[in-house]
Amino acid sequence: MAAQTNLKVVQAMLGHSSIVLTCDTYTSVPPDTAFEAAESTARLVLNAARKLRMTHV
Repeated sequence: MAAQTNLKVVQAMLGHSSIVLTCDTYTSVPPDTAFEAAESTARLVLNAARKLRMTHV
């Protein structure tokens, strides 16, 4: 998963009959990934707020 391999590929490589098993077993959120997601989300929210503020000035 750290190599950003598609879950369906991982499922096929491991011979899992269900993507749910693969997903439940092999996915987790590393701290650096969680931090990047939080930063990206914050950036989107701040940009949206700036645009909204500009339209109401």
